[in-house]
Amino acid sequence: MAEELDEPSAWLLSAEVVREAVELLTKEKIHQLFVLYLNLRRRAHQLGRFVQLDIDTDQIHDWLDVPGGPPDKPHFRPFNPTGNGQPAAFWLNRNLAGSYAPSSLRDAWRMLFMDEEGTYRLPVDATGSPDPAPIAKSLLADTQIPAWAVAAFIFRNFGFRVGPREGAPGLSALLNTFRDYFGWTSSANGKPGEEVLFDWEAEPSHSPVMVPHPDASGLEQYPLEVGSVVLYDDHPVRRLDASALGIGYEDKADRATAEPDAARIDKDDPAIRELIDAVLHYGGVILSGPPGTSKTVYANAAAKALADYDKERTCFTQFHQSYQFDDFIEGYRPREGDAPGFEHRLGVFANFCKRAEKHPDQAYVFVIDELSRGDVGRIFGEALTYIERSRRNQYFTLPSGRKFKIPHNLYIIATMNPLDRGVDEVDAAFERRFAKIATIPDPVVLEARLRENGLPENLITGVVNWFNQMNGLARESPAAAVGHAYFWGATDEDSLKKLWRYQLSHVVERAFRHDKEQETRLTAAWEKLFEVAPVDETAPEGDEG
Repeated sequence: MAEELDEPSAWLLSAEVVREAVELLTKEKIHQLFVLYLNLRRRAHQLGRFVQLDIDTDQIHDWLDVPGGPPDKPHFRPFNPTGNGQPAAFWLNRNLAGSYAPSSLRDAWRMLFMDEEGTYRLPVDATGSPDPAPIAKSLLADTQIPAWAVAAFIFRNFGFRVGPREGAPGLSALLNTFRDYFGWTSSANGKPGEEVLFDWEAEPSHSPVMVPHPDASGLEQYPLEVGSVVLYDDHPVRRLDASALGIGYEDKADRATAEPDAARIDKDDPAIRELIDAVLHYGGVILSGPPGTSKTVYANAAAKALADYDKERTCFTQFHQSYQFDDFIEGYRPREGDAPGFEHRLGVFANFCKRAEKHPDQAYVFVIDELSRGDVGRIFGEALTYIERSRRNQYFTLPSGRKFKIPHNLYIIATMNPLDRGVDEVDAAFERRFAKIATIPDPVVLEARLRENGLPENLITGVVNWFNQMNGLARESPAAAVGHAYFWGATDEDSLKKLWRYQLSHVVERAFRHDKEQETRLTAAWEKLFEVAPVDETAPEGDEG
């Protein structure tokens, strides 16, 4: 039984529930203009009519304003028709009024939201009642979205007031407020109302839904009837920032690394399947390819799949010029604390071998990124001979005099760039011991990613053509190879221009430093991509976000 309260109390949605709502919404296929629809529905509820509406950009600002976003893009709109869950595609610029102005709406959306007089309206049926069908078809692809998630995002910064004797509010309070705030109709003239757009049974996995407001003294008090739950007012009382919502810079950086991306790759993907089969047969595999060809992503994905997604059975390290035998196998280090002298310590690989040795029936996978950046002979030492499949479980003597072996259930996946200086040495050391798989720039993967990112079709065609032209020249100039992962964050014309300025132009310059004519041709081909304005039927005109 809920605790009874003698006085009205103030509550806020918990950050965990809001974060879950944002994650869910960004993975749903919801059109960007759903924000406009929500705003118009709120105005219709306030004005008591469905025609001659105006938009309240201050209210949209309150809904979408998220501190900590990219420079000049402070508004996060968790609606995107791709449903790709990549927050980089959801940030909007400061010009909200321009994004939702009549002049920014394409013809299809102008017909849906505008009347002949040029004022906003909402779809109604022949009787003048709300008609959810056009919204469901045009903005939601005829699917329902969880009501709690939309409500949690819209009200994430709002304060709730609970009437006396009501106790702590839960999900029903949030949903009832959502109904009251927008005036959703359950039915009209015997036809389904706007509530059909939402799934009202879905629930968040986090609990509690609301937490007490730490300081309600500054909130305006509205008269309440006993048993009611309402918003304190129509404006935010706090500002959850991008980090709290899991969409900040650090969060995006985490998602951009190979390890989180690898978790989303299907282990039945043909490339992953080939890699796993080769690892099991040879005991180790080297993925060799130019930068941006998903080597690290595939290596991590295969490692996780082989280890049944048990973090204790995978280990990741990266070689570099300063990496030594002491770091990898064994060495002597200063004693910890104030004790004088040195003590023997096993390196990261030797320690992992010891762990694998304790569980011989389970696969343990060691991933080495940038294998060719280190001196493999010096790093592996005597172990180089015994990583070979036929020599596993054989004891050998380390420089310290200790006996050591590499267990049969330990597998190694390594990545390298064929243009690195140490490649010849790596090939000589590993060619008989490991399998080698080439990873190449893939235009099919590139095109699928660009389409998933919502890039306009004419830009997709142009980018793929330039990509093929550049990589075609790599046969004669290997440094010209450009991987598809370079384009992973390309969502619009602006992001493509930044990609050229800060990365691709330097790749072209380095690859053709002795062929200025070819460099000029590739530069001109890239600039030609933007001669025709992009046509994007999925986004409002004038929306730079």
